[in-house]
Amino acid sequence: MFSLDFIFITITLLVLLVIAIKIGSPKVAIPSIFIYIFFIIINAINVGPSIDLEKNEVDESKAVQNLEETDIDVNNNQEENQNSLAKKDNKKQDVKKTRSSIDQNISLKKKKVIEEKIKKPKIKKNDQQNLSTEVEKNKFLNNLITLKDIKICKNIKNRSPIGIGEVFPNSIDSLYCYTKIENLGKKMEVRHVWYYENQIMTQVRYNVKKSNVYRSWTKKTISSFQIGNWRVEVQDRNGTIIGSKRFKIIQSS
Repeated sequence: MFSLDFIFITITLLVLLVIAIKIGSPKVAIPSIFIYIFFIIINAINVGPSIDLEKNEVDESKAVQNLEETDIDVNNNQEENQNSLAKKDNKKQDVKKTRSSIDQNISLKKKKVIEEKIKKPKIKKNDQQNLSTEVEKNKFLNNLITLKDIKICKNIKNRSPIGIGEVFPNSIDSLYCYTKIENLGKKMEVRHVWYYENQIMTQVRYNVKKSNVYRSWTKKTISSFQIGNWRVEVQDRNGTIIGSKRFKIIQSS
């Protein structure tokens, strides 16, 4: 593209040449021709770099566009990679869930198979008869022994309880459990089990002879800090409770 200055000078030169020819002195136009050639050279020098600059600018703009496009491609690739990784993680989690569910089902099936394999032991007729006879004996023996009376007291004198009560101060040193037991069978073991706040403190075993009224008692030392609820259970040799008595220890005033 020609600049406005170049067009203006060219037109001016042509006008001068026409005037010189009409005047009849074309030699006058020679200096203007040299000036015009000089101007063309200078213009060519100035125009060349500008074109190169424009080209460079165009190239730079294209490079910027290419970089932007590459950035977009990179971002797209990163998003695709992230999506693919997320999908892989989801697949792994799904696989783990399915494996865990399969393992649970397998374990349940194994338990069922084991439970089916484990059968109740077969009891022979003789064993059944022996068990039934033992149960009947125990029932009979339990019916033979009964607790007629139970008391908590401070002392025993002449085989009788003294200081009977259900609430005692913590200033006492010890207490007695006094019982009357009827035993219609043979000599049988009986025990007194002392509890403090539902915990066993001690148990005393002794034998009860055949008697309509067999008097017996046990003694328990009481500490001053053992304030609260107490009880004594009377049990037979099988641990069956045939009677009990509750009492309480309170802070003395």
